Amino acid sequence: DVVNIAFRLQEITSRQKIDIILGEQTFQQLKGASAYFTQQIYSIRGKAESLAAYGASFQQVEQYLFKRKY
Repeated sequence: DVVNIAFRLQEITSRQKIDIILGEQTFQQLKGASAYFTQQIYSIRGKAESLAAYGASFQQVEQYLFKRKY
């Protein structure tokens, strides 16, 4: 199930032109990331319920990692 969801999230990055997309559990492990990632709710093929996922550009991820704004 986890691999299937990861594959579906990867498909979303292509369709939505998002560089990085994280599932809820992965996002929750990041401290202070909400300023850099945007939450979206997606319908995932094969799942009855929608899924919260968090997207960011490569630049936003770099800013998060170095905790500074360019």
